[in-house]
Amino acid sequence: MTALLNETARHVDYEQLLIDVTRRLPVLVVAREEWREQVSGWLKANAPEVPLVVMGKHMMFWERAEAQWRTALAGSLLNASRNLASSAGSCL
Repeated sequence: MTALLNETARHVDYEQLLIDVTRRLPVLVVAREEWREQVSGWLKANAPEVPLVVMGKHMMFWERAEAQWRTALAGSLLNASRNLASSAGSCL
């Protein structure tokens, strides 16, 4: 099932959806090393405020869970909560 979903998603263009999501929700983009240039260029053009974390290859979130993945995720969540608190404070 996972392989089927993965293969199906290869033929769908999620670009506009990702742009819309980045305007509404906190997003952290994690990419593999060989996609650094493409992803970084796309983010600069379409979602410059979105942080990019680059890891080695496939499933680095598993293999480098402590060193990179959890640190990046925790930092991203902390930033999102600060931004939320800051925007909530400005509404008062």
